[in-house]
This record gives sequence, structure tokens and C-alpha cells, in this order.
Amino acid sequence: MQNKKKLYIVIGTIITLLIIGAVVYALMSKNKSETELETVTEEPAPVKKKRISAPQNTIPAEQRPVVTLKPFTKAGGRFVSIIVSQQSIPAERAEYEIVYNVIGASAVDASGKTIKTPAGEEEGGMQAFAGELDLNNLPTKTENRFGTCSAGGACINNSVSGGMLVLNFDASEKYGMTGKWTYFENGNKASQTEDEAFTLESSELAKAKDYIIMEVVGLPAGLEKAVATKPDGGKDNGFNLVAYQINFSNTLAATTAKASFTQAGANDQLAVWDGVKWTEYKTDEELPLADGNIYALIKE
Repeated sequence: MQNKKKLYIVIGTIITLLIIGAVVYALMSKNKSETELETVTEEPAPVKKKRISAPQNTIPAEQRPVVTLKPFTKAGGRFVSIIVSQQSIPAERAEYEIVYNVIGASAVDASGKTIKTPAGEEEGGMQAFAGELDLNNLPTKTENRFGTCSAGGACINNSVSGGMLVLNFDASEKYGMTGKWTYFENGNKASQTEDEAFTLESSELAKAKDYIIMEVVGLPAGLEKAVATKPDGGKDNGFNLVAYQINFSNTLAATTAKASFTQAGANDQLAVWDGVKWTEYKTDEELPLADGNIYALIKE
């Protein structure tokens, strides 16, 4: 009987120890699981990318990137593409901003039917959009709308007169470029930039709709003579090229135009890039007029 009593005590002790061990193991496993869960679900705070800060328009003319502003229309709205086709100083990305002047607005619903323009949108003023360009594969382009669209499908379509393109390149030595541009919704025989520095004149321009004349950021290679420059008026004492590109949203018949620069002197010449090659002309000659042509002033 005494032996049985001792046996029961031993068995009870073992069972108690097993229960205690199981409880301790369960608690430890729970704490471990919670720790692992916390480790898995915790995410590092996103790193805020620092904006590129760079001197503007200070690099030599021959090292500047070739950039185009291409307008187009669709679904009743006005859009523009920023196209970088060449760069001499390697950069994997660039930040861009387009500041533009709104001179009017109209609104359409999701079906394209004209609706009343919301209050506060008619007056216009300065607006802007910004973004980033991936430069690993050129040409690269954006699709930016002059205006806004709501989630319900209503769109504000802006009429614009022009503005400024700002680019900052994330190269080993960061650099920035700026260029003014003028927007024409309906062509006139003579199309003049907003600063009156450049004029193109042709009867065919009166048939054109939605085109841009932009201050060229950089020039395609192949021009042997130096292009005229002018101070950009910025804090970095940079300079702009006296060269302009025209880009149409619609197809224009092959024709000619007269170009005039307020900065031109009596002995200066012009050079025209037609998408393939540069050709030199006298300042009073007829020049080819086509989408993408560049007109540059050559100082003697």
C-alpha cells in the first residue's frame, strides 16, 4: 500500500512537471510568434527622394541634351510630350517641370459633351505640372495634359499661351536646363514668340492648329559654326541658345517660311535642322517649314 502511494506521488509529480513544461513552452512559442510577426509586418519608413538642385544653363552648348516639346490633342483636350532624344552627359534620370499660362478654360463630361466650366476655372493664371524622366532608354517621352480630369470623367481643358520648361539632370555633376515656349491654338500668317525674339511667317501657318515654338535647349550634332547665345537672366549667369524649334500637332503641307530674329545682325546667317541635316541660309532667304525643324542664328 505504501509503495502504491509513493508510485502515485511520483506519477502526480511527473504529470505536474509535464503540465508546467507545456504551459511554459506554449508561452515561449506565443512570444516568439508575436516577435516574428512584428518582424515580418514592420516596414521601414519610405525614404523621401531629395529633389535635384543644379545650376541652370551653364554647361557648354555642345554638351546640352536634345529636347522636344510635342503638342497633341485627343478627347477634346490639349496635351504635350517632353521628348529627350539625345544626351552628351550621361544621366539615368531627370526631373521636369512645365509652368504654363492659362488664358481660358472649357469643360466636357465623360462622353465629351460640353458642360459649364466650374467657377474659378475660367480666369486662368499660372499652373504647372512636374514629374520624372527615365533616361536609360532614349528617346523618352511624357504625356501631360493642360488641364485636369476628375474621377467621374469631367475634364477641364485649358487654353494656354506659353510657359517655361525646366529640366534638372541627375548626372555625376548635376546640371539644369530651361527654355521658354509659346503655344498657338490657331495659326496666324506670322507666328511670334511671346518675348518677340523670333518670328516665323508663312501663309501655311494660318491653316495650322495647336503648335509650339520653343526655345531650343540643345542642338543636334553636325552644325560646324557657333550659334548665337543670350543671357538667361537667372541667378547662375547661364545662357540660352538663339535657336527655336516648331512642332505641330497636325500634319502640315510641305512649304517654306521666312524667319526673323530680333538679335540678328546684317552679316549673320541662319541654319536649319530638318530632322536629318543642317543647312545654312542667308537671313532673307525662304526656309523649309516642317514639323520638328530648328532655326538657329549663326553669328559671324
